[in-house]
Amino acid sequence: MKKKIYELTLVLPVAVAEAEVKKTGDELIQKSKGKAVSYSFWGKKDFTYEIKKNLSGMYGFWEVDMPSEGAVSMNDKLRINEGVLRYLLVSKIVKEEKELKAKKAK
Repeated sequence: MKKKIYELTLVLPVAVAEAEVKKTGDELIQKSKGKAVSYSFWGKKDFTYEIKKNLSGMYGFWEVDMPSEGAVSMNDKLRINEGVLRYLLVSKIVKEEKELKAKKAK
């Protein structure tokens, strides 16, 4: 069960406070057997178009260390979560130190 680094972005309704954005993401990460590496609150952003009768949302961003099975589980939970307007969960490519040093030497 190899762990990977994932990037998770959540968009919640604007009525939700910053603490609730963090709490929602942290709970999802914990239930998916992951560990939050970092968290960043992006604040309120306006949408280009209406999403579930909302014109803006509160954004939160996490870097998460979790097994791939956890990512599948989290994706399923996010898909059915009514409180989340939008989400994005992607695998982050982590380069090895040797590759980075070789690239710098060129």
